[in-house]
Amino acid sequence: MKQFQLFFVVLFFSQINFAQISVTADDFRAQLELGKTVTTYNDRVTTSIDLGTTGSTSWDFVGLVATDEFVTESKAVASSPYASDFPTAQYASNYQGTFEGTFSNTWVHNSIGNDFITHGTGTVANSVAGDVTTLITFGSDWNQYKLPVVFGGTWSYAAQQTIATTITVPFVGPITTTIQQQRTISYLVDAYGTVTMPDGKNLSALRIREENHLVGEGVDQNMVIYHILTKTGESVSITLAQGLTDNSGVVNIDAISWTTGDGIDSPPIVTVTAPSALIATAATNSIDLTWTDASNNEDGFRIERSVSGASQYSQIAEVSSGTTSYSDNSAQPGTNYSYRVAAYLGNTVSAFSNESSAMIAVTSLESGDSLPADFTLEQNYPNPFNPSTRINFTLPFSGHTLLKVYDSLGKEIAILVNESLNRGSYSINFSAEALSSGIYYYSLTSGNFIETRKMLLIK
Repeated sequence: MKQFQLFFVVLFFSQINFAQISVTADDFRAQLELGKTVTTYNDRVTTSIDLGTTGSTSWDFVGLVATDEFVTESKAVASSPYASDFPTAQYASNYQGTFEGTFSNTWVHNSIGNDFITHGTGTVANSVAGDVTTLITFGSDWNQYKLPVVFGGTWSYAAQQTIATTITVPFVGPITTTIQQQRTISYLVDAYGTVTMPDGKNLSALRIREENHLVGEGVDQNMVIYHILTKTGESVSITLAQGLTDNSGVVNIDAISWTTGDGIDSPPIVTVTAPSALIATAATNSIDLTWTDASNNEDGFRIERSVSGASQYSQIAEVSSGTTSYSDNSAQPGTNYSYRVAAYLGNTVSAFSNESSAMIAVTSLESGDSLPADFTLEQNYPNPFNPSTRINFTLPFSGHTLLKVYDSLGKEIAILVNESLNRGSYSINFSAEALSSGIYYYSLTSGNFIETRKMLLIK
């Protein structure tokens, strides 16, 4: 089992080398330059540590004890004996050394784009029984960091991992066993502040909370791991004792390690406070936002929007310092939008404000004496559509009206209308930016009238 323990130590240590208040792809690339070496230290003495708190905080790791030392070097991908197993890898990190009397040679394969990706690892360990080769691959590439990494960021990963172990026994030959397990991970950048490293350096850092669930082949394990990460390569990794889910204060731990980097002492971090009391109000042709400025040092505010029901936000505007209002003139009638606002100071970004939602009411298209005599729900146009379509309907009587969208399983996706409407003809825009291709249904209810139609989204 020592061979497996060593493999996982090197895999884990070699992947957690970077980050700060705002970490870009270039920051990660700097730590994987050809020929660059990184030293990782393991502390098997310390049994409890202070996690700090969420939000603005600090960490002091001067008291850590180095019981093991591992040096990894960035090398050309083509020099890895596992290059053909990971054809899209851009970087390869290599460890060669003896741990607890066993020599091993381990390669970790990565890429950097929108995410910091781990493709997989390969290792050979010399055991008494013969050479042991272990290859770990993932059903989909592991996005270990969503770039740029900023305070408040979240991302997740879920896929099957396969561990193929081949033991070459003298006079017998290779014997391979394969283990397949499901790994599910969620990440949250929940704290920022100054970290004091074991060598005394004071650096700006982020804290990432990782909740890791591994199941399969007789294993069902939950772990909470904290990564204290700097922009220049230094890091501290803390695995909480089994069963603990704490996010602050002194806690018992199962493991702790740290890595070297290129940083120098930095001054204390200047923080910026998140805005509050965000209110979204629908006007005739816009959605108007107001909020409370809770900081006195921001450079400005960033405004993000999503279609209600979707988890993905995107930035739609940036306004100057001291501004506490904004009008979204691009909002479409009949679409419910959610908003949030963050303050920024240089590369430092606050947490987001509360979320607030609003929808511009649809406008009746009735004209003169041409009032409808019957209820109608027309086929959406265009159909198929991408990413938006219009739904027209008529009401011969005034009354409360519901227009909803459902997926193919009958789950409610959106409420386009939920109000009292006058007799008339109406046209509603439905945006499906956050939805995947497939069949959807829209249903109109008004008085005793109910009708449902089918539409097709193709992306």
